[in-house]
Amino acid sequence: MGWPGIGNGEWLRLAPAHGFDAMLTLDQNMRHPIGAPPLPVVEAASAQRMDAMESRLPRILEILRGDLPNKFHLIAPCGAC
Repeated sequence: MGWPGIGNGEWLRLAPAHGFDAMLTLDQNMRHPIGAPPLPVVEAASAQRMDAMESRLPRILEILRGDLPNKFHLIAPCGAC
């Protein structure tokens, strides 16, 4: 999108106007300073890299395919996956 340097709060404000339906993030600090998001945000807790999320993909897809309220959805570590 050409948005380097855009902070989390600004990104969330811009995203819906640019056609984003949800956000998937590894950023564990996303929810703290922002409050209620204007679109659903799915946070993969404790995942440091995208490849660490592979075991969580079924749950992430289930959430994204559902009727998501505009809030933060936490995907906890899989554990025994």
